[in-house]
Amino acid sequence: TPKSRKPPAKAGPTAGSVHFPMNAGCVINPRNRFMKKWDVIMLVLLLFTAVVTPFEVAFLETKFNFLFILNRIVDALFFCDLCMNFFMASLDLELGYWVVDHKEIARRYLTSWFILDLTSILPFDSVALSGAADVEKFKIFRVIRLFRLLKLFRIFRASRIFSRWEAYISVSYAWLSLIKFIVAVLSVSHWLACFWMLTPSIETYIDPSTGLEKSWLTNYSHLDYNDLTDMYITSLYWSVMTLTTIGYGDVSPTTPGERTLAVLAMMMGGSIYAYVVGA
Repeated sequence: TPKSRKPPAKAGPTAGSVHFPMNAGCVINPRNRFMKKWDVIMLVLLLFTAVVTPFEVAFLETKFNFLFILNRIVDALFFCDLCMNFFMASLDLELGYWVVDHKEIARRYLTSWFILDLTSILPFDSVALSGAADVEKFKIFRVIRLFRLLKLFRIFRASRIFSRWEAYISVSYAWLSLIKFIVAVLSVSHWLACFWMLTPSIETYIDPSTGLEKSWLTNYSHLDYNDLTDMYITSLYWSVMTLTTIGYGDVSPTTPGERTLAVLAMMMGGSIYAYVVGA
C-alpha cells in the first residue's frame, strides 16, 4: 500500500498579513505615519547618545551650559518614548494577532525593556553637576561619572525600531550584516577611546619608585591638555591601534587599570577578526 503523505504544513502569518484592528481604542499603531517619523527622531537621538555621551563623560566637565540643557531635552524625549511604550501595540506572529489589551501591553513591557529604558533616563548628570566643584576631588564622585554611561542602554532601542521597520523595508542580509559590522567597529573604537581617556581620572595609581601619580597621560609628553581635538585623536589612535592588533607605540598602558582595558580591547579586536574570517 502506498505510504500516506502528510499534508504540507501551513505557513504562519507574516508581519504584513496581520491587519491592525480598527477598534483598538487608545492604543498606538507602530506602523502609522506618526510612529515612522518618531522612530527617525529616536534614531537621531540614539546616534547623539552613542557619540556625545561617552565623549562628554570622558573629556568634558559637567557644567550648566547648552549641552546640559540639550541633554535634558533628549532625556525628556526618551521619557516620552518610555510612556508611549505602555500604549504601543505589539504584533505576536506566533499567535497571529496584534496585542492591544492595555494590561497585556504593560505586562510585556514591564517584563522586557522597561528596566533598561528607566535606567537610561535617570538624571546622573544632575548629581554630577551638584558635585562639580570641590567634591569631584573625591573618588566617589569620579565613579558617579561612570553611571552617566548607563545612557548607552538606550542603544538597545534601535533593535526594537529596526524590528518595526522589517515589515516595510527590504534590505538584503549581506548589506545589513555589512552595515552592522561597520557601525559596530566605529562605535567600539569611539567608546574605547573615551574609556582610555576616562581611566586615569577613575584610577589613582602611585608609582612606588617615585611616589608620584602615574598614568599614560604622565608618560606621554606630546599631549596638549588644552586641546580637546588633540586629546581625542590621541585616544582614538590608541583605540584603533589596539583593536587592529598592530601593537603599542608611543601611547601605551602603564597602570593595572589601563592594562586591564588594553586586554579587553585586544580581545575585542581578536573577536572582530574572528567574525570577519568566519563570515
